[in-house]
Amino acid sequence: MNKNIVSLLFSLCFFLSSYSQELEEGQYAINYDTTYIQDYRQRLSLSALFEFQNYFIAVFREGQEFLQFTSNLPKPTYGINGSYKWLNFAVSLAIPKMSIANTNFEESEGISIAFRPTLRRFYFSTFYEEYKGYRLINPDLVNNVTDQIEYPGLKTQTFFNSIYYGVNHDRFSYRNLIFQNEQQTKSAGSVLIGLSGGFKWINTPSDKPIIPDTSDTPNGLVGIEYFNIGINVGYAYTFVLHERFNASLMFVPGIQYLDGIYKFQDGTQNDVSTRLGLNAETRFQVGYNSRNFFGGISLTSYVLSNWINEVAPVGSLHNYIRLNLGYHFHLKPIKALKPFGLSN
Repeated sequence: MNKNIVSLLFSLCFFLSSYSQELEEGQYAINYDTTYIQDYRQRLSLSALFEFQNYFIAVFREGQEFLQFTSNLPKPTYGINGSYKWLNFAVSLAIPKMSIANTNFEESEGISIAFRPTLRRFYFSTFYEEYKGYRLINPDLVNNVTDQIEYPGLKTQTFFNSIYYGVNHDRFSYRNLIFQNEQQTKSAGSVLIGLSGGFKWINTPSDKPIIPDTSDTPNGLVGIEYFNIGINVGYAYTFVLHERFNASLMFVPGIQYLDGIYKFQDGTQNDVSTRLGLNAETRFQVGYNSRNFFGGISLTSYVLSNWINEVAPVGSLHNYIRLNLGYHFHLKPIKALKPFGLSN
């Protein structure tokens, strides 16, 4: 009997010891299914970042093939990606002689800023991107020449926001998919429901219209500006491949209310005639995650478009290929940050 009591007490002490090691100092109270998610949010997750960005514009014309414009951004950019508690951040910059654009064409200029605070149920994202300098991939559709046509003054600006609610938030880790400060330990997925919207500006100098006018009194399209807001419904799933390795897929399309204008060479403007637009966010990632080291490669795309039966429907595609390798650093709680939810 005494031996049984001693064994029971020993087992209980061992269990409590293991549990206390699992819940490190500063870790959040468990509000998820621990058989599906391992939490590293109490650690400062920092990784080296290598990013390849590209931006495409497609201008659709009734009864004709669409025109394709592409940026010529230097690649890759180098930076750092970080997560701590709900706060997530990333910065990457082109480094001279290490980030190289296509030398056959004029180099694009650009800036990209993003902020993505993430809670257990809700995932918020906002970004601003500004790029200048494009080339037309298929100029033979405009003037029957085979050389690329450069548009150094063509400038695009995008301000876009989204907030998603994860239906299966207690078993599916959105943080594993985006930031890797959690680990998906068992395959799971979730429906994502939310809102999105923002502003889009596309402008070019009047002597270089986006769509040239071949009539007797040329008056080509030189600008498109619009505001959009709408609803998104999609799905994300993470496959646990083998212990620390996983692969994730996400697709979240949306339909938007839209209002904006077209601008022409002679200074006139036309209102957008329809009030519907489309967007979609997609992501694919293969990653490794453990208590200490993590890393992965991902492809993220944002598609924004006004409606297909417009005078000049325009779609834009933002592409990011990202490679990262990092470490989860253990930190003691930072009490000064407790009012901001960054310490507990």
